[in-house]
Amino acid sequence: MSKIGDRLQRLHRTSKPIGFGFGTTAAQPRRMLLFVYVNSDLEEEMVRALLQRADGMVLGHHELCNGSSGCRALSGCDDTPIGLWVGPEAGAVDDDSQIPLDFLMCDLDGPADALARKDRGCLVVVDSDLEASRLRAVAELGVDAVVVRADSLDLSRVSAIVACRRVHSVSGKPVVLQVNGVVETGQIVALWSAGVDALMVNADSGVEMIAAIHDTMCSACYDARRVEGSSVVAIGSSIRSFHTDPAHEDDEGEGDDDYDE
Repeated sequence: MSKIGDRLQRLHRTSKPIGFGFGTTAAQPRRMLLFVYVNSDLEEEMVRALLQRADGMVLGHHELCNGSSGCRALSGCDDTPIGLWVGPEAGAVDDDSQIPLDFLMCDLDGPADALARKDRGCLVVVDSDLEASRLRAVAELGVDAVVVRADSLDLSRVSAIVACRRVHSVSGKPVVLQVNGVVETGQIVALWSAGVDALMVNADSGVEMIAAIHDTMCSACYDARRVEGSSVVAIGSSIRSFHTDPAHEDDEGEGDDDYDE
């Protein structure tokens, strides 16, 4: 699995054993991840400043992987996953990058080769209102996450939270949300509850704004999310089996189809 895929999946794993567990490691605090999108050549000093806060970097075009000012800082980066946005004009993805690429990102017009690379992860960009059948099809291709464009979303409104929740519920995949400005603590908490695992911010927003978003994300309260599927054990009044009776499962799921569509 790619580094980016592993980091996103870790947000959905149980942080400590339930019942008679034997694990002795301390539970790691969870928080939403921060991706930085770089679409222009940046000075090495600025790239290093961004790396101090980014959980992942996405390069906007292939030229940034070779000979750019920030290439030296990125080429020696072992901990932060680096990805490349491949557009429809890219064709087959080549391997001459001087930067170790962990994943590729593309929209529905991107090259099919991005999905075939077993050595790299893949994130697919979609609109928040993409129909449910196509969203399910994207998830079934084995992508690591779904990236939601936020151009048409007002994060101060409940409608944006509902849209993100719909994408997560229908796809069953981690959700990365593109944002264009400052995000408040309350919005981060609501997005986390809706299933958003990461925010992606444009590097052109500046180091100060990105640092402010990072600080807000670190200080937010990340409560346990609502039950996501039958594999989650409910503690308290009832404990559900991991393998439920198909007849009962169908009865319980009758109300979900309308929500997905």
